[in-house]
Amino acid sequence: MTKEWEKLHIHTQFGYSTNHNVIGERPDFWEYSLAVEKFLSSKLSAVIEFGIARNCCIEASELAKFFLGGIIYQISETFTLDIGLMKGLTDNNPNFGLLGGITIGL
Repeated sequence: MTKEWEKLHIHTQFGYSTNHNVIGERPDFWEYSLAVEKFLSSKLSAVIEFGIARNCCIEASELAKFFLGGIIYQISETFTLDIGLMKGLTDNNPNFGLLGGITIGL
């Protein structure tokens, strides 16, 4: 779900997964995140996101939490590049992660 204003967008998402595993992981888990996207120019925007998830490992009782900051550069109407740095906020998340992405629209 997204709420759009001229220079700012707020995005939220909720996901639920069923895990048909054979190695003893949790059979179902969920994740939720909230992001704010600020448009810096017609092609560049900055994004911050906070997320929380139920871990797939049965032994993990603490919810996984993370913070992500990044930029999105729109090369054309159908081609976008993005890069971000993630910081895990709980012991069951990696301390840091570098994420990148390409979006190709048709």
